[in-house]
Amino acid sequence: MADMTPAIALQLEEVGIYAPSHLNELDRRLVAALDRTAISGRGAQLVAMQWVFGWDMGRAGKEFADAKAAYEVLTAMHEVKFRDAGERSGEMCGKRAAALPDVNAANLRYRLAEQLERLARKRLDTIKNQIEVWRSMNANEREADRVHAHVGT
Repeated sequence: MADMTPAIALQLEEVGIYAPSHLNELDRRLVAALDRTAISGRGAQLVAMQWVFGWDMGRAGKEFADAKAAYEVLTAMHEVKFRDAGERSGEMCGKRAAALPDVNAANLRYRLAEQLERLARKRLDTIKNQIEVWRSMNANEREADRVHAHVGT
């Protein structure tokens, strides 16, 4: 991304985004959030990233649910067709449906959506952990400053 500063690129790398793209909405939103909060400090940037990752989690969850439902409906429709055509075994209906190209493609979309939802969840967990580390470091610095001021050295 041409409009991205080196500092923003490093922050994206910290969450596993090594080649951000203008074509990826998550990348665009993260760059915009980091750019918007650049002068506000690390804490504001982490929270902005958390909001973006929360949005991504919601989007990925919806795509996962949609893909799973589409796969299950398509499989059921084919199983019913096989049953109506005289297949007596429910297990065989399921196997025959699973062997169809359109069902297989829907299954792959469903499995990919599942993995992308897991990735979104892990990214959200990662940013939450980074916020906790940042808070802890700030608390340690405040305590050190307090002790330094109290001791007078």
